[in-house]
Amino acid sequence: MEIERQRGISVATSVLAFHYKDKKINILDTPGHKDFAEDTFRTLTAVDSVLW
Repeated sequence: MEIERQRGISVATSVLAFHYKDKKINILDTPGHKDFAEDTFRTLTAVDSVLW
């Protein structure tokens, strides 16, 4: 995103998924800036809903 290049920060959540030793690993890159905290909150709420 252009705004990410301009500000040098992540503004949207990105996901990297891969398999390792018969397990699927998902790495989430969430925005760390307070202006985008709502996106981080939504992402972590969704993750919390699927972890047992």
